[in-house]
Amino acid sequence: MNLPIKVRLMSLAAAISLMGLVIGYMTVTSQRQASELRARLNQVDSESFRIADQFRDFLRQLNNSLFGYGSDRDPADRDKFLKASRELDLWIDEQKPKLTSDQEKNLMQQIDAAYDDFLRAANELQARLEPPGRQSATMADYTDVRKESQHLFDLGQSLAKAHYESRQRVLARVNQTITELRVLVLVSLGLLFVFGAALAAGVYRHMIAPLRVKLVESQALAERHEKLASLGLLAAGVAHEIRNP
Repeated sequence: MNLPIKVRLMSLAAAISLMGLVIGYMTVTSQRQASELRARLNQVDSESFRIADQFRDFLRQLNNSLFGYGSDRDPADRDKFLKASRELDLWIDEQKPKLTSDQEKNLMQQIDAAYDDFLRAANELQARLEPPGRQSATMADYTDVRKESQHLFDLGQSLAKAHYESRQRVLARVNQTITELRVLVLVSLGLLFVFGAALAAGVYRHMIAPLRVKLVESQALAERHEKLASLGLLAAGVAHEIRNP
């Protein structure tokens, strides 16, 4: 086999090895990306439910303590309200750095502003309840507080919905990544098959086919030698008979 043929076959073998490495790398990469995206998806799910539940709990504590103070004028209810309001204010500040999408950040800004309006309405209600001898608060006294509380609740639901939409985007990215990896694997397998077929054809053409030709030539030469040998024996026998009739 001459040098160019050896170089060609070695190039095909190297290409096949490279494609095998590429397929292995894509398999490992796809598993890693799938794990990362799955973890991200679980994180978004947990954050969506956690935000909705925590926000709902904070609002419930605020409203219960405020309504309790309006009914019984118990200072303990006022203290509960102040504690819950500080916790919700701290919670809002903690959530801001965790948000990723513009929609979530915008909603959190609205929640922050709406919470200030809620506190202002709550402070006005408490101020109206401060004079001695003031009767328990009526439903009309809670009008502003209930309106601001409902606004806060709606914004909290919208924030949870925005988290869910982030989940859908992550899920769409997962599906897109899986589709792209599937296409890449199929293309790589097709190229691997083509290179393998080319290598097999090259080996057959430059190695197996010449050997078969040489084998056929050797068999034909052996048969010729056998015929010549037979003719030689026949000629020797005829000559012997002629000399010794």
